[in-house]
Amino acid sequence: MSDVFPEELLLQILVRLSVKALLLCRSVCKSWCLLISSSHFINSHIRHNHAVGNHNLLLRCFSNNQEKEIYTLHDEIDSLKTIRELVFPFDKPQGDFFTVVGCVNGLICLWDDTHELNPVTLWNPALQKSFRVPSLHYSMSDDGPLACQKLAFGFGFDALANDYKILRIAFTFAHFIKNRRIDRRPLSFLSKIGVCSADIFSLSTKSWRHINTSVPLQQLSIPVFVNGALHFLTSKDGNQFVVVSFDLNAEAFVEMACPPDAKLGTHLDQRIVASSETISLLHQRHEHLYDIWVMKKYNVAESWIRLFSIDLDMSLGWKRILGFSGNGGLMLVGSGSWVGYPIVNAIQIVDFQPLGSYCAPYAETYMETLALLQDDNTITHLQQNIGGAVQDHKRRGQEIRRVAGKRRGKSARVSLTH
Repeated sequence: MSDVFPEELLLQILVRLSVKALLLCRSVCKSWCLLISSSHFINSHIRHNHAVGNHNLLLRCFSNNQEKEIYTLHDEIDSLKTIRELVFPFDKPQGDFFTVVGCVNGLICLWDDTHELNPVTLWNPALQKSFRVPSLHYSMSDDGPLACQKLAFGFGFDALANDYKILRIAFTFAHFIKNRRIDRRPLSFLSKIGVCSADIFSLSTKSWRHINTSVPLQQLSIPVFVNGALHFLTSKDGNQFVVVSFDLNAEAFVEMACPPDAKLGTHLDQRIVASSETISLLHQRHEHLYDIWVMKKYNVAESWIRLFSIDLDMSLGWKRILGFSGNGGLMLVGSGSWVGYPIVNAIQIVDFQPLGSYCAPYAETYMETLALLQDDNTITHLQQNIGGAVQDHKRRGQEIRRVAGKRRGKSARVSLTH
């Protein structure tokens, strides 16, 4: 085929194709198969999709009626029209649904935080492939003090090393209730501050490493991946708050300032969210009133500005801010109403109203990629339609034993339009 198409021209043609078309093109000839399966081509395909904005909105929720997780793709350009529902190939965990750690380059990182081993899985829905991350066991001598852990995971891509990495943050507390090794209550409910440690998993080496540095975190928050780093919102010296970033390549923690005029408090909802190539801060100022801050220039403390405020009316139900879409729209979910101050024409509000009984809403920008295609340690999920039902068959992998334990508490129930 190189005699017909110069390799550079062939590359420029193939990177514009969908994942489904590329999988078919691998069967054309051996040279095409090797090219499409190469790390160079996979990265070129990802860079092209980023450059042309070839992405959709991924919505996840748990259906209380169907008792399953539902993942759907929506067109961000065409009024969030539903494109399709993704086939979710995993068994329901003990706590009903997985925690979505993050979604990067078409890979969705899932964490079963109700399992004793805290298993983490990387899943590529476009390829129907997944990789079960080796569990990082917590060991303690039998004659030592009883301890529990609070965990948080972050997921991102190290572009310089061409490697996907998972960061695990663990707070360890001594002298706790027997057999309660994993505690899920907020840190403010615990009487003694524990020891904070960090470990990192590399997909290229398939191994965990301990981060031998001080971890400047005093509380756990959901980390957000932006510009090659994971970002945490944490308290410092009492009621002072800072953003702590962890560079996935340098594997180092760096403090970043919060908006100086934002009066953050320990008992309010405040979160760092991704917003284009920078970070934003969702700050609950009062019971229903939120301020939306954005760092206009990444890692420049003076560039924090308050975009606008939004009042969520809970009188008709329950409403929550999910974050920003890839097109910059602020995404809301729930049955209440809202009012924005001031009226900013440049800000699009995407409001999902409930249709049924749902919980655990999650939204993230998603694009189909070939990530995991060349990894021989993955599980391939093959779907077959039998009697109208989809059955899942795993080509590789092994089951992890589950133990009896407390089920995850039910959160406020909302549903999304499809």
